[in-house]
Amino acid sequence: MSIDLGVIVRVVLVGVFSVAAISKALSPHAGRRALSEFGVPAPLAPALSLALSAMELAVALLLLPARTARAAALAALVLLTCFTTVIVSSLLRGRRPDCACFGRLLVRPVGWSTVARNAILAGFAGVVLVAGPGHPAHAVQSVRRVLASTGLLQAGALAMLVAIAGEGVLVWQLFKQQGRLLLRLDRLDARVGLPEATAPGEHTLEALPLGSSAPRFQVATPAGHPVTLDGLLASAQPVVLIFSDPSCPICTTLLPTIAAWQRAYADRLEVVLVSCATDERVRLAWQRGEIAVVLLQREHELAEAYRVPATPAAIAIGVDGDIRSVPRLGAEAIEALLREESAHVPEIDRTTQEVPA
Repeated sequence: MSIDLGVIVRVVLVGVFSVAAISKALSPHAGRRALSEFGVPAPLAPALSLALSAMELAVALLLLPARTARAAALAALVLLTCFTTVIVSSLLRGRRPDCACFGRLLVRPVGWSTVARNAILAGFAGVVLVAGPGHPAHAVQSVRRVLASTGLLQAGALAMLVAIAGEGVLVWQLFKQQGRLLLRLDRLDARVGLPEATAPGEHTLEALPLGSSAPRFQVATPAGHPVTLDGLLASAQPVVLIFSDPSCPICTTLLPTIAAWQRAYADRLEVVLVSCATDERVRLAWQRGEIAVVLLQREHELAEAYRVPATPAAIAIGVDGDIRSVPRLGAEAIEALLREESAHVPEIDRTTQEVPA
């Protein structure tokens, strides 16, 4: 009695790669954030995340027909080797970025267990590549004989029912959570009175007028050193203030992306993260050197001065100290603002520009 391992490992690989591809497609921001944590430049992260989802889905689909299974297994082996190489490189440098291999279904820091999981999957791909795709009918019959002979068939059915029930409970909890989130957003809109956005992520109610002088401030870094707006403008670069808050879950997940933005736009923009003094996650990221420029408000005085209605949000300030944008809310709107502002920088003649006093 032999089990057709070729078909069994194909089924496992199809499940893993299809779930990974679909979950990444349903939560693109999680994929982009993970890529940014691994050092991918922010402008390239969206395209690379989409490409990875497409490749994983292609591998899953090509593993189904026997005639293309070997080629798909080779592609899966290459992808897993690349993933594992990047993960091991990060671990050897003492870094443990979050892994969004399955989108938002499973987000946790990478570790040697991640390497072991990838090694097992790579072994499965190797089985298909070397031993062949197998015969589905033989595999089904073999598995049924093994389960029946060991009394595991009923246990397997029971486990499947428990898994389905557990999944139903999880989906119900997600619906409840999203419902509470929508109610909170409705209350926020009712309190602030936000009008419909004039552009994605853009709100204009009570925003500081474009071209008006940006409110001056003096806010401390995590080390306690005071920083002023004029000091930031001394770099002769536009300043983009990105506002975060410790009570904002989206802001927490956005920290690696903000760090990547700071690296990507360092030669064109002064990208500054503004949070609260109680934000320990931001303090830790700054201590690790992951985020370069951080300002910590005592409460929300800077956000109130710049009339920021919610977080995450960003406002651009020109080299002349004037307001260049209304608050942009959300990761995509913030990234669009960074691209817009950086596009204007090459037009500035820095050799003749005066540095604000």
